[in-house]
Amino acid sequence: MHYIGATYQYQNFLAYPTIGQSETTAHSVYLFYTLYLKPTVSISLFGGPQYSQTQQFGLPTTTGWSPAGGASMGWQGRLTSFALSASRAINDSGGLAGAVQAISGNASVRRQLTRNLSASVGGSYADNNMLDPLSTLNTSGHTVSGNASVQRQVGEHFNLQLQYMHLHQSYGDVVVLSAVPNRDRVAVNISYQFSRPLGR
Repeated sequence: MHYIGATYQYQNFLAYPTIGQSETTAHSVYLFYTLYLKPTVSISLFGGPQYSQTQQFGLPTTTGWSPAGGASMGWQGRLTSFALSASRAINDSGGLAGAVQAISGNASVRRQLTRNLSASVGGSYADNNMLDPLSTLNTSGHTVSGNASVQRQVGEHFNLQLQYMHLHQSYGDVVVLSAVPNRDRVAVNISYQFSRPLGR
């Protein structure tokens, strides 16, 4: 019923070209704990420090420590599953020229339609604050998105996914995003999976 552990994560965010190159590296150490209330219901918590180095717009490199953490809940039925999560962590900007400190939430529902076909819908919200922005700019804002996807298993190893996402971005001092705040994205993903036992 109880699982505990630790993980280390390294991230590099690079935005180019922009008004000078923008680059952030982040190192994170998380402790996590997962509790299975039932075989089909789980709750997970994680948290730890993040250390970041940011250089952008030709300014000197800035460094800093910040806390990160989050929680998630999952429910797995015979044909339907549900997932809900919330977190605070350094993340990609989603449209800004640099990394951000993001507070975000996500929810999704997945349904197995046939043996090889499944569908899912989801939504997310993120409140973003750019790391060390120019003092003359207000680069904080938020994004809201919704998505839907269909996934089909082709044979034993191949997987085909078609996904659509609608994204709304709100940043008051970013003219490009303020003028055209909405984005529509379509993606096709093809993956191949294989496994081979190393021994008995």
